[in-house]
Amino acid sequence: MKTGLRKGQLSEYSAVLPDELFYMFYRRTWYDDDQINAVATFNMCRDRHLFVAGNVPDFWDLDGGFIKRVRFYIYITERGRAWVFQQENNPFTRD
Repeated sequence: MKTGLRKGQLSEYSAVLPDELFYMFYRRTWYDDDQINAVATFNMCRDRHLFVAGNVPDFWDLDGGFIKRVRFYIYITERGRAWVFQQENNPFTRD
């Protein structure tokens, strides 16, 4: 059956759950090949409407450029309880 996808390529609107998301985007290092490839991959995920989820110990330690691309973030206070936040598109407030 032909799907039009390359080998190993996910279909549109699939989910991507990367391991070590914290290490991929802790601080921007422009010369690091792994980080350059990770940014390129995330740009392709956005273009194909893929859902990307990962966990980090402290969300605010991530690179600022990466944080601006996050639409929702979830703070889990304890097992079974979480707060979901949505970024505001208001030019007068900072999330």
